[in-house]
Amino acid sequence: MERTLCRGFLAIGLLIGGYAFHIGTATADLTPEVSGGLQVLITTSELVVGQNRFAFGLLRANKLLEGADVTLRVYSMKRSEGQLAAEFNAPYQSVGKITLQRSVHRHSDGTEHVHDGESYIRGLYVTQLSFARPGRWGIKILAHRQKGGSPDMARTAVMVLDAPHTPAVGSPAPRSVQSES
Repeated sequence: MERTLCRGFLAIGLLIGGYAFHIGTATADLTPEVSGGLQVLITTSELVVGQNRFAFGLLRANKLLEGADVTLRVYSMKRSEGQLAAEFNAPYQSVGKITLQRSVHRHSDGTEHVHDGESYIRGLYVTQLSFARPGRWGIKILAHRQKGGSPDMARTAVMVLDAPHTPAVGSPAPRSVQSES
């Protein structure tokens, strides 16, 4: 009886918490997409307060979306509400032909998987984003594949750090402890 009652309270708590989360994020319409629509593939490894290069790919129906007209809307996520902070265009930037070494690896079921050495990535969407404070930020991406057509949309959240975890380019290497053998 007590176990059933505890499970009931837990289920009610989860429902209320989920509803409260949905109400809070609905203001900025940042609820993550569940359908098989547009997916964001962020290639930037770290975002910090101030100016950042933000690079990403877009995937639609298991194919990379190239050359779309892309707009990013950045939302400041204070408390549980999202407020539009900025809007940016993210142009598609082609990359030169990337040739990788041919490689073969074995999957857990024993089959071999051959990588032919060609990269299927022909470009990325890149823009400069500026963040005023550390914490969680929401990003809505609108991708127009055709002029005048309705855009594909994706939402994601990113965590912005106060200071970078990685050393800046040109900074001295971190000190390490050397052991004598």
